[in-house]
Amino acid sequence: DKNGLIKRSRKLLKKSSIKKNFIYQASYEILLIALPILTSPYVSRVLGASNIGIYSYTYTIAFYFTLFAALGIKNYGNREISRCRDNQEELNKTFSSILFLHVIISSIVLIGYFGYCVLWAKEEYTFYFVIQSLYLIGTLFDISWLFFGLELFKTTVMRNTIIRISSVILIFVLVKDAGDLWKYIFILAFSNFASQIYLWFKIKKLVKIVKVERKEIFKHLTQMSILFIPTIAVSFYNYMDKIMLGALAGTTELGFYENSFKITTVCSSVIGSVGTVMLPRMSNMVAKGDTEASKKYIRISIECVMVMACAMAFGISGISHDFAPIFWGKGFSECGILLALLAIYLPVQGFASVLRTQYLIPNRWDKQYTISLCIGAIVNVVINYLLIPQFHAVGAVIGTIAAETSVCVAQALFVSKCLPIKTYIMQSIPFICIGAIMFGVIRGIEVFMHTSIATLMVQIVIGAIVYVVLSLGYVIVTKHELYDIWKREIRKKA
Repeated sequence: DKNGLIKRSRKLLKKSSIKKNFIYQASYEILLIALPILTSPYVSRVLGASNIGIYSYTYTIAFYFTLFAALGIKNYGNREISRCRDNQEELNKTFSSILFLHVIISSIVLIGYFGYCVLWAKEEYTFYFVIQSLYLIGTLFDISWLFFGLELFKTTVMRNTIIRISSVILIFVLVKDAGDLWKYIFILAFSNFASQIYLWFKIKKLVKIVKVERKEIFKHLTQMSILFIPTIAVSFYNYMDKIMLGALAGTTELGFYENSFKITTVCSSVIGSVGTVMLPRMSNMVAKGDTEASKKYIRISIECVMVMACAMAFGISGISHDFAPIFWGKGFSECGILLALLAIYLPVQGFASVLRTQYLIPNRWDKQYTISLCIGAIVNVVINYLLIPQFHAVGAVIGTIAAETSVCVAQALFVSKCLPIKTYIMQSIPFICIGAIMFGVIRGIEVFMHTSIATLMVQIVIGAIVYVVLSLGYVIVTKHELYDIWKREIRKKA
């Protein structure tokens, strides 16, 4: 009943904390690092660069349809649920109205996708496009935004962990040669579908689907559409470059880019988990008018993000030359330079991620958020068009870096009157310098040792030790704010 729902939801919310949610989300993102390490070398050798390019091409087009099916619901649903989660009746009403609108839009887009498969898709790829439709069907049932808005990250993390591990096992068991491309695509698409269905068995303790009027359903359409524009813009410099690369340079170059981009995407997901966790909390703070606390969280989040991003960026760049041929095989040596260049955007993307998920979106600065991402999309498409024909995958990488940088600069300018951007940048410089030192040490090891798995492991271990020791030393000597936070945590544990 209604009272029972209220008691259960409040009990679950009390158990929620930023620290635990970040641990859950970050742990899952770290798991995503381990899984590609297990599958990517195997899949690269079994399927080859051309088949990986075919997968990337068909998935990217299917992905664009899922964007239209979702219509910005991830951020919008997350924000609106977090704003009304303290009122069970309003929560039921908001969830139901957003859900009904989502089902209507997703159904229309799904019909359009099958129309594309029949009328416009290349005949040799039609079968793969049909399998990729499972992503759209999964989007139709996606209610993860409810759990994110309620800050119940454990549920979604446990779901994804079990399903991801199962999909890895199936890939090793079923994908044996180049002819098994369809099996590889099916396993990935079906695992995504299964993860969406699972959440439906968990909502009865949280929310109740209620009848709502038509105007209550469609009142969300305008705001969802506004947040949909940034989603499309982001996709232009995350996925359109793949379509352009496949069309202008061929599927082999796309295969090189896909593998390299996959590694940096996983790293950016770990960094982005801070924003994922903080978005509902910040939206709730803004709704309550707690400005000072929200600014404190932004400052701490940027410091934490830059520590992680600098470590990943300089670490990946340092080991990329040895990593690529060892990880994917000698045929993928070109991925080394791509990986080294792509890693550059991680600190830039992390900085911008905090600004948009903890200030722009919670404060409903949707217009500024949209403009910044549209700038990035335009920059990306123009540079891709100019550079891909001559430089192939390297041209696409340059386009991605330029796009991320332009987005970060635009968002920083928008919030510069409300947040101390210069202070944030100055606080980040020491960790950039420490990352540069780690990079030099890693490359120095490469000079004295031949390319091998042993060399790669030595580079990773010594690089990590150098970064951690220098970072801790800087934090302790300068009595950095992070030092106080860590000291309090240690005292609590003690």
